[in-house]
Amino acid sequence: MTGWAIVLLKLCTTINAWVQTTRPRSRYGVARKRTLTRWYVPDDDAASAQGTERSSAVAGGQEEDLFNQHGFFGSKQQLLDLRILLVDNHDSYTYNIYQYLSTMTQHAVDVIVNDAYSSWDEFITSLHHDCPEDENGGSPINLQDHYDCVVLSPGPGSPTEPSDMGIVLDLIRRNSQVPILGVCLGHQALGYVYGCDVKLAPSGPVHGQLSAVTFEVEEENDECTCDLFKNLRRPFDVVRYHSLVVDTSECSCIEPLAWCKYQEDDDATAGPFQSSDENICMALRHKNYPHYGVQFHPESIGTGEAGYQLIWNFCEFAQSLRQRRNVHTTSYLRKGSDDQGKESPADADNDEKDSRYRVLLHKIEADLILPLPEQVFDEFYSSCADSFWLDSSTGETAFGEDMVDESSCPISSNSRFSIMGANDGLLSRKIEYFGREHKPLDRGLRVRSAESKEVRLESEGILSYLRHEMEDGQELVQSIEEIVFEDSNGQAAVAAVADEPPFDYRGGYVGFLGYEVRHDTQCWSFQQEGGMSACEWESTGRSSDTKTNPNIPTAAFFFVDRSLVYDHKTGEWYLIGVSTNNSEESFDDTVSWMRETSTKIGNLRRLRALEESKEPHCLVDEIAFVPNRSKAQYQADIARSHEEIRNGESYELCVTNQLELKVDILPHPTKEVREMPFELYKLLRRRNAAPFSAFMSLHAADRSLPGSGRVSICCSSPERFLSINRASSSTGRRFVVESKPIKGTAARYVGSEPDAREIDQRIAQTLKLSVKDRAENLMIVDLLRNDLGRVCEVGTVHVPKLMNIETYATVHQMVSTVRGTINGDKTSAIDVIEACFPGGSMTGAPKQRTMDILDEIEQGVSRGPYSGCLGYISLNGCMDMNIVIRSAILTPVDGEMPNRWNVSIGCGGAITALSNSEDEYEEMLLKSRILRETIDEWRRLNFVEVDGIT
Repeated sequence: MTGWAIVLLKLCTTINAWVQTTRPRSRYGVARKRTLTRWYVPDDDAASAQGTERSSAVAGGQEEDLFNQHGFFGSKQQLLDLRILLVDNHDSYTYNIYQYLSTMTQHAVDVIVNDAYSSWDEFITSLHHDCPEDENGGSPINLQDHYDCVVLSPGPGSPTEPSDMGIVLDLIRRNSQVPILGVCLGHQALGYVYGCDVKLAPSGPVHGQLSAVTFEVEEENDECTCDLFKNLRRPFDVVRYHSLVVDTSECSCIEPLAWCKYQEDDDATAGPFQSSDENICMALRHKNYPHYGVQFHPESIGTGEAGYQLIWNFCEFAQSLRQRRNVHTTSYLRKGSDDQGKESPADADNDEKDSRYRVLLHKIEADLILPLPEQVFDEFYSSCADSFWLDSSTGETAFGEDMVDESSCPISSNSRFSIMGANDGLLSRKIEYFGREHKPLDRGLRVRSAESKEVRLESEGILSYLRHEMEDGQELVQSIEEIVFEDSNGQAAVAAVADEPPFDYRGGYVGFLGYEVRHDTQCWSFQQEGGMSACEWESTGRSSDTKTNPNIPTAAFFFVDRSLVYDHKTGEWYLIGVSTNNSEESFDDTVSWMRETSTKIGNLRRLRALEESKEPHCLVDEIAFVPNRSKAQYQADIARSHEEIRNGESYELCVTNQLELKVDILPHPTKEVREMPFELYKLLRRRNAAPFSAFMSLHAADRSLPGSGRVSICCSSPERFLSINRASSSTGRRFVVESKPIKGTAARYVGSEPDAREIDQRIAQTLKLSVKDRAENLMIVDLLRNDLGRVCEVGTVHVPKLMNIETYATVHQMVSTVRGTINGDKTSAIDVIEACFPGGSMTGAPKQRTMDILDEIEQGVSRGPYSGCLGYISLNGCMDMNIVIRSAILTPVDGEMPNRWNVSIGCGGAITALSNSEDEYEEMLLKSRILRETIDEWRRLNFVEVDGIT
């Protein structure tokens, strides 16, 4: 090799390395090992308990078995030698397609958002850097030099609006020989480019519902034509999410391939739109180019195996077409993508590094008189300015002497452990983040040490801070040591833990992320796919800093080095302490705390018998909560939502409102003012026990400190947002991620009649078969699969329970479970939060566009902690976060009476094409009823006066 050749080779290598670090690409576009695709995998216990229930999970009674029992498919195909470009039209289902495609090809699937580049030419120019002119023979660079096929995702909007499409329309026009598959909006874009009329569906929007699709069987198939429906039965059921349709009647170059009829059997579910028996084009192809489109969603869990088979058919066709054409495609890009799969410096050799901390455990053995969590929190933490209780409040009734099998009870299995503590340890600190919904001077992140009281200002956001602390600070701890007090003098000994504790919590960060953290996570999502950077992107209807309560941080966490864990199943208490590694002083301080706390809990034993369950207070004289937006405005907001849905801007919008109140509390003889919210929480947990309840208090001792939160959160949430637990059956640092979205609520029947239980069961069954509620739930399940699909290993995202009915103290809820697996060496809890926050059950879909619309509808009012999440991020990488719903947020009123509180209740519901404005308003009131009644009881018991906020 000549000297100049060596220089040129080094130059090309340098250019490629630079491009790989600067070119917008999905961080997830890495080559994967072949993994079986699991789209619906019932739990072993669920498979036997549900019986034939799975067969009606989408259709609400349909007999056909949509979900095969094992949930595996696609295992017979060999991985294709296919390079795929997936264009994301800012949809919330794109990564479901990504997951499917990644199980079909041996190469990385590249994902870009449609506006990652200002023009098609800019995108092609960026590819030029990956393929030097000499390697390409001096010919112009084109898409086929890098990709064998393109998939266009669904998305909001219309192909007639250039701002909705980015580079997509030019991509279609300038790549007539590249196989393209368009899904939903991508399908409509193909029709639009080739002269078809794209119009509103005559029957109105159809979102999250099943339709039977039929197609013509081609007796002789041209080898240059893709048979999309090969190996599919006719007709087959699909899930539809669309408001627009392609009219192919006047389009000579487009051939319709499949269609369905809209026939509404039940006029009551038709919502504000009219039914029609008109044929709707469900698939099309160009007569001369390898361009195909499907109007339905093959990636939806409801379409199931048929959707996977259809996408496989297209990919198999794309590979065979390239082979027949003998098209040369450079391997340069394939090699470059390998770098993205390497461990980062922070991850490399993580197990070989010493952690900053060591985790200590002391177990208090159970007996019949150990105190319950409420008593312990009241004694230890209720008077603390900064405290928390992650309260599985259903545990006390679920695990009694006649304890039910927790594996068969979804509520009991979520309610085994309660965790509590305060910001009072030697290592503890409080982290408060005031985001862009606050006034500019108040914004920023502040860290306060419990011991030194120093305030440290940070320029980063809350998630960036937590990431740096957990990763750069080497805070992950994989081992735990047991402290045993050997004699009556409390002499301590350190022993290896014989049996791992039955919970994954190891101390760490406990706190909440308010809904407005969405600004941070959405910017992060855009950056992963080459979209607008965080400093460039702003929501079109940003939350107003003039309508934001300055006492409520956007997010707040404690670093907890001392905490108590209660096992509702066994009645045992665990003390979890965190000390600095290689520090004798820190270790001694932790052991001393354990000794003292163990003794105090022992002294509380005799008080357990004094606890009595109180009869619920009946609402007699309802207090006057004032809604942030009136009933008339709320119903107008629903009409606006229907218009957005009709125009294809959203599938589902979770519209919320704030009910507000001012409460004056008379001075208590033994308690400080800041303790009174906990008195409210005690009533709430007795009246509305829920598996993901929580109480959190933030009250700065020095009110003059800038950026100091003063807020109490009383939460009785039934919904898990995200949990991360160690995968027990795998090797390495594998974790199982779980989300349990709720969509569908019905009030329970409470009566004393002999048939009261039967009436209540009929209500639950009606909810289970509700077309509207099932559609809402399915949309959010598909959204959560998408969000987890961004970070979970390929082929691991699945749904063990779909549309289960879970029963709580006051309501029945429709709950699904979505799970996936992450590699803990490459993906952290913060990555999972950034991919999924805010929870789709509190936004709707597509998430980004829908949140922009909600900003306008909700008039720029910050939701605060409501719609966010609250829980822990443990030092071993595990996590458990709820969705903050069924909650009261209390803040002191500045400049007025010292005992006056603002009380805010967030509530709302999902608006779909099937929603009725009156029903939705009543559902909003239903969800807030138990809170309003509890607050009424709280003010009566504490002799308070009440005034509504005007």
